[in-house]
Amino acid sequence: MIRPVATVVTQSAEPGRAVVFFADLCGYEILTETRGDSAAADVATRFAGLARVSLAGGARLLKTLGDGVLIVAPDTTAARTTADSLCELVRREPDLPPVRVGICEGSVVWRDGDVFGATVNQAARLADAAQPWEIRERSLHLARCDVPHDGTDECLRDLSSL
Repeated sequence: MIRPVATVVTQSAEPGRAVVFFADLCGYEILTETRGDSAAADVATRFAGLARVSLAGGARLLKTLGDGVLIVAPDTTAARTTADSLCELVRREPDLPPVRVGICEGSVVWRDGDVFGATVNQAARLADAAQPWEIRERSLHLARCDVPHDGTDECLRDLSSL
């Protein structure tokens, strides 16, 4: 379930640059199955609260996504500081499972209070691939191209001159 979060975010139909940050709790599906929906909702709500507390340097919580959060920051310093703070806050909570984070800097498009583009997609993929307590980061000054076989290899080519 996607729950909009009231926040002030600069919006434009024109592409801009931002740092997009996804974070979610590892093992949330198992937690839901073993402890029940109500307990899992309590955990997700607590996590969202910690995400709000962790915001630094102009970072904004754009929305919650079940056990995950989507944060947009003006720069990588704000995103990294927020990610580090969120990990530390979650570590202090014995009832919360580990968090994993994906951060990507690049171009984004704002529409109707939401953010779109390859940068958003890459941040989500980085979070999905991260291990518990890991923060993965990439800048889309480099673009990813998939290798056709098993998808585990990546090649990067510099597109900044295009």
